[in-house]
Amino acid sequence: MYQFEKWLRDLLAKLQKEKRWKSLNASYEESILEHSIKTAWLTQLMIAIELDAGNQYELDPYILLQCAINHDISESIVGDIAYTRKSEKDEENEKKAFEELITQIIPQNLHPYFPLPLDMSSTTDQKHKDFWEAIENIGYCMFALAEERHEFDIVITNHLPVIEKLSKFISVSMFYDKIKTEYQKRLDARH
Repeated sequence: MYQFEKWLRDLLAKLQKEKRWKSLNASYEESILEHSIKTAWLTQLMIAIELDAGNQYELDPYILLQCAINHDISESIVGDIAYTRKSEKDEENEKKAFEELITQIIPQNLHPYFPLPLDMSSTTDQKHKDFWEAIENIGYCMFALAEERHEFDIVITNHLPVIEKLSKFISVSMFYDKIKTEYQKRLDARH
């Protein structure tokens, strides 16, 4: 157990040190750790909305929350690379880093319970991949809206159509409407 605690402390320290949004010069320096916690909360809220509405698509909360918590841990090794600049080689390096981290501390027989995050996996069903893609895109838009700077408009205009496409999910539709409304208010205020 001591080794697990030590491993976690090291992982969390690296995730706290690594910052996101460097290419857009964000006013708030969000760490990978902060992003992961925010993503886990967003995921939990969206799952709760889906469950409250009857879970029409039979989403598995464990799969989604596991992904939210672990989706960027590989960046403790490879660093943060903006999604707009990420190459296939970068994605492969992230996948290898994730597997390396899991192998360092998780017993082999438990590896199946620590699958690759949904955006790295080729084995997960499409409904979970779609829901995860919506969560990531909603997170990008929420951060961009909070920045309140026109430099971040590109983030919203790039991701809003993806969210709209995935708005078959009740929670995604709710967030889409709110983001679209807030963004339109921002645009109207500028004119």
